Amino acid sequence: MIPNAAVTNGPIVNYSDRGLLRGAVTLTVEGRLRDLEPAMEALVRAGKRASGVARDPAPTVFLTDMEDGSLDLTLTAWYSAVEEDGSMHNLRVAALDELDAAGVELMNRTQLVLHQRSKGPS
Repeated sequence: MIPNAAVTNGPIVNYSDRGLLRGAVTLTVEGRLRDLEPAMEALVRAGKRASGVARDPAPTVFLTDMEDGSLDLTLTAWYSAVEEDGSMHNLRVAALDELDAAGVELMNRTQLVLHQRSKGPS
């Protein structure tokens, strides 16, 4: 919800009108990681240093999911629409580099499928 006063009394910036798009990179870390700050700070640094990423608005990081012993951190950043592939590549590489430098390991997601044998009709 946006209060009417915020819409009528303040400027609204349409970033897509400026030729900017917002992209997101989600990375999964171990669910036992209690202090998320180092990982989140590393991802913000990645967004700020990645080539092709806009400085304004600044990159953001959010905890977007928690399940199966894992935590999903999502880095969002704005970039030029005409440089989408390169900018997103640079953002992903910077995110991996910064997490590695911070000593934060990504979690490998595995899926275990169990099949239960049932006896056929007797």
